[in-house]
Amino acid sequence: VKAYNDLNSKIRSLTAYDATKKSGSVLTGDATIRTIQNQMSSLIFGTSTSTNTIDTLSDLGIKFSTNGNISVDSGKLSTAISSDLSSVIGTLGNYGSKFKTLATNLTTSGGMLTSRTEGLNQSIKSIENQRDALELRMTTIEKRYRAQYASLDTIISSMQQTSSYLTKQLAQFG
Repeated sequence: VKAYNDLNSKIRSLTAYDATKKSGSVLTGDATIRTIQNQMSSLIFGTSTSTNTIDTLSDLGIKFSTNGNISVDSGKLSTAISSDLSSVIGTLGNYGSKFKTLATNLTTSGGMLTSRTEGLNQSIKSIENQRDALELRMTTIEKRYRAQYASLDTIISSMQQTSSYLTKQLAQFG
């Protein structure tokens, strides 16, 4: 329960949106986090797939709070332990295996978090490559514009000399 609540608290802080600052946290809106939350919730609400008389965490007094954390009804847990200890142990073992499998699937090579991290790193690299290409294009455009402006300056200077010459020539006729 504590480990789940710690994870839930961390997820909430990483996905929080501050309405006054109008800014999100690092993972606000990230679909991977929502998928993980959904998988965790499914585990907690699901059955342990055992033949025990107690086969859900709810049967053990574990329930969701309004903030997404889970809590334990110690009275219900005590009753379950005193009535059928072997079912409680079996159920907790089955859930432990399921949580371990989920954690392994999320964190191992090729797992959801690894794949997401690799995808984000590829996106970053792609953006860096696009930025480099844009900088190269901008440098090329700047060189072309500088050459065009230098040529234009030369043409204007030549035209000013021609204008001065023509003005002097016309002054001699008048």
